[in-house]
Amino acid sequence: MSRPIKTMIDLNADVAEGSGTEEQLAPFCTSWNLCCGAHAGGPEAIRSALELARQFNIHCGAHPGHADKANFGRVIRKLNRHDLRQLIVPQLDSVAKAAQKSGQILWHLKLHGALYHQAGSDLELASETLVIAQEYRLKLFGLSGSLLEELSKPLGIFVAEGFADRGMDEKGGLLPREAPGGVLFDPTVTARQALWLAQSGRIRTLCVHGDSPNASLTLEAARNILLENHFLISPP
Repeated sequence: MSRPIKTMIDLNADVAEGSGTEEQLAPFCTSWNLCCGAHAGGPEAIRSALELARQFNIHCGAHPGHADKANFGRVIRKLNRHDLRQLIVPQLDSVAKAAQKSGQILWHLKLHGALYHQAGSDLELASETLVIAQEYRLKLFGLSGSLLEELSKPLGIFVAEGFADRGMDEKGGLLPREAPGGVLFDPTVTARQALWLAQSGRIRTLCVHGDSPNASLTLEAARNILLENHFLISPP
């Protein structure tokens, strides 16, 4: 009797944002997106997360966002490609240096919050994000079906992302946080969504926000249901 063929899927979390949940999340993750200190967190949170990532063999990436701690980087701020570079390159450099000090490297780039959505839909910002990812030789995490994915396809560096703890429509787009069902809390519900997204074939990494209620339970439930359905949990 042949064994089921296993499809690889990554489980990632946004960390180093000051929520203090990293120890609970680490056993269930294969990738972490390190807040760079602009929208939340700071150097100590980054160092602590890197140490845990080393212990649990988690691949780390940079997670830069708008310099707006008051709104957690979730409010759109108008910017052009030059502004984008001036915003995220210093953040990326600071996290890369912290990783180097801890004997690690960065594997990917994932923009945060409003910036994530702006670069996913604006041609100028998407193009500059892609250039920066190439300069740093990083994979690029982004929303499945986004403009960023379309531009990245010829380069083979894009990792399509879905969200276990956010409401998503049938096309894989995110529902607004303020919409009914925009944020999911029940681990049973989030596990079913994780499986649905993984089985869609569009997704290579699944995210759980580290500051979400029940984040560790959400990750554990997602991991369990994916393993039960013959997925291999692994970084991209």
